[in-house]
Amino acid sequence: MYDCDSILQRLSHYLDSDPPATELMALRRQAQTLPGCESVLDAMLLAHQTLTAAPMVETTRDFSVSVTRELAWRQRRDKIVLGGVLILAALTALAPLMLLTWAGLAAILEPDVLQTALGWTLDVISGAAAFGVAVMNVVNHAPQWFFITISTFFSFSLLLLALIIVMQKAPEQLFSTARANSQSA
Repeated sequence: MYDCDSILQRLSHYLDSDPPATELMALRRQAQTLPGCESVLDAMLLAHQTLTAAPMVETTRDFSVSVTRELAWRQRRDKIVLGGVLILAALTALAPLMLLTWAGLAAILEPDVLQTALGWTLDVISGAAAFGVAVMNVVNHAPQWFFITISTFFSFSLLLLALIIVMQKAPEQLFSTARANSQSA
């Protein structure tokens, strides 16, 4: 008893070595006993005959180079997208730790800020979720520079947010540290 895959493998091997017609007829008889296998066998024979009859056309060097560059770009783009997703995942994983640190500092500086911090934390988490959905929608159509720009923007946004919070809650500590550094230099 034969299965269609073994018949097609034998056909592929025979086509590479230009088989006698009797072997092809034997394969056809075996394929007729299996449903759908004969049509696949006929399609493979037709494709082989078409490719054998087609004239060999030599491609230009520019075509080969452009295909090679396109394939290299696609591989590089996939790595960049993966790196961007990993960076975003790392930043998302670090967000709760940063929020917990910020909430602890806020509680130390001003006890009633803890309630505000929790509300802000929920806003940030919902904003991050919305940002993640938007990023996933854009990922399939964005060029390489877009991911670099977004990750840079996200990092600077977090830094700016931290500076704004410190300036609102303890501006004297921020500026006294800057003065102390300038006086010691």
